[in-house]
Amino acid sequence: MVGSWLRQFEPEFCFLAACRAGRSAAVRELFAPVPTLRQIFASPAAVYPQQLSPLAVLVCMLVGSGRIDEDTSTALRFANYVLTGGQLCQWKRRESGPGEEITGTLLDFAADLLDRGPTNLFNQIFRRTRPGA
Repeated sequence: MVGSWLRQFEPEFCFLAACRAGRSAAVRELFAPVPTLRQIFASPAAVYPQQLSPLAVLVCMLVGSGRIDEDTSTALRFANYVLTGGQLCQWKRRESGPGEEITGTLLDFAADLLDRGPTNLFNQIFRRTRPGA
């Protein structure tokens, strides 16, 4: 349904800020009706407000330079997980096509295992280092 609506805009990238929007089945359903879509950035787990900043940075990167640097994207998404527990996946069309269902299901399972909920590493570190905390 969303894919049919998006098709008219002929997007190449899609950024989804919703809980579990990055699950393999949801991504596959979005790629199918939108032939121009090349990449989707979304979380396969629950999303909390403090975990969405990297998504905004990726959008700014795309708008500013017309592309998303793979190395920067990977580092940004890794730092987001370490600092906030936020999972942000990058799906490419070829990763959701026929024969990729098992891989997608395994990635969904891994996302469930890695889901730490909302965390704030900075607050945890400073809370433990303050006297009387």
